[in-house]
Amino acid sequence: MTTAAEFFAGREDSARLFETLRSAIGDLGPVEPAPGRFMHHLELAALPEVDDEVRLWLREAWDEAA
Repeated sequence: MTTAAEFFAGREDSARLFETLRSAIGDLGPVEPAPGRFMHHLELAALPEVDDEVRLWLREAWDEAA
């Protein structure tokens, strides 16, 4: 299973993704609602903002949750 740090490696610089796993080494706080499950906050104001990057995140999250 991919760790959260591996999953988000290189994605921290996206200005669109908040509460990334920069804290993976320290206290995860509210981004880990259950052991091994991670929550992220992405603000979208319009449907066109759901681009290929967002679709990739959603697909990978869905696959990892299965």
